[in-house]
Amino acid sequence: MSYAVSIIIPVFNQWHLTCDCLVSLQKTILRSDIEIIVVDNGSSDATMSQCPKLGTHLFGQRFTYIRNEENRNFGPACNQGARQASAKYLFFLNNDTIAKKGWLEPLLESMGKDDRLGAVSPLLVYPDSERVQHLGVTFAPGGTVKHLYEYFPKDHPVVYQERELQAITGAAFFIDRGEFLRCGSFFEGYANGFEDLDLCFELRAHGKTLRCIPESCFVHLTSQTPGRFDCDTVNAALLSRRHGHDLYPDLHVLVRNDGFCLNLTSWLMHYATLPKERRSTLEKEAHGMDSDALTALLHKEPLWEDGYERLARLREQQGDHAAANQLRWLRVRLCPSEKAYFLLQKSSQRCHDDLLYDYAKNFLAFLAKNKDKHQRTKMISRARSLQAWARAHDESGLVTLYEQWLGTQ
Repeated sequence: MSYAVSIIIPVFNQWHLTCDCLVSLQKTILRSDIEIIVVDNGSSDATMSQCPKLGTHLFGQRFTYIRNEENRNFGPACNQGARQASAKYLFFLNNDTIAKKGWLEPLLESMGKDDRLGAVSPLLVYPDSERVQHLGVTFAPGGTVKHLYEYFPKDHPVVYQERELQAITGAAFFIDRGEFLRCGSFFEGYANGFEDLDLCFELRAHGKTLRCIPESCFVHLTSQTPGRFDCDTVNAALLSRRHGHDLYPDLHVLVRNDGFCLNLTSWLMHYATLPKERRSTLEKEAHGMDSDALTALLHKEPLWEDGYERLARLREQQGDHAAANQLRWLRVRLCPSEKAYFLLQKSSQRCHDDLLYDYAKNFLAFLAKNKDKHQRTKMISRARSLQAWARAHDESGLVTLYEQWLGTQ
């Protein structure tokens, strides 16, 4: 049979995740020309006994199970699945994902109508929140990797802006099979990380671009494989050697195109923020608003920092301390500051949320270490380097941003 898409799922243990992923695919795939290939990297749980049975039950002859006796890591397992695949398009998918209705056609349509596209990804959202986990990979000045508009509401207009990207995640990576092979497949020198970024840079070197297609959506449980980040330092160094010259900061460009500004925390982290004029307008609009109206306004303006604390205090007055704590959690994710982490720690303590309390406490301890003379000197040196880069590239807004930060030291 001729297949349109080969879905390749590398797995290592976590059978319950693979089971849920396969069931969600069966419920949402409405055509018969899709094959599913699971590459088992030496799982020691129920995967070996249960996966072939369930896969065949759900998909019949369209399902293939490949068993490795050892963990070959993400890249080699994906390449192994790709060699087995026969479809025009390959869709590399993590097993910690849940497909949502209507995910397939938008990906096919986007690839079919734009020859410049090398690969696309669906929108990935966090479970039980309908908030963005992945809308594309972006790079802050200095090369820090970030997920664009992470924790924004998934229905926010900015999510649906069409934009070209430097990179997309390998958690859900949809690519033309021929293009994948021309780029040399996933480079196998990485250990469970950065293979996706490497392939994206190869695609761009071949004149292709990348996009996230928000009309296609998956829930992503994120980084469920034990030891997922153990080799990040080594992987990052390898990516830098192979493609460091291809990487360019684009976070400030993307947020500026969407009407936002770039800001800096005291620990030199870049994040998107609202222009001063819009913040002033929101403060006036919010005067006298009840909690429902403030909730709607924050949904519309998720970068409105003061709005989170304003609404959190109203929730506490209503006796809903858990809701107040979640608002402060969102604030540290979207509008990070030392004050925001302090408020989250106190709030988590009041409502006995040990997980968020420890998270805030540990981060505040990290910030305290950054205040010693040695660390401050390192940060000041880094800020000056970033300012020099901005000046050399005629980024006057960034030059001013680093000047302002240095003026506080």
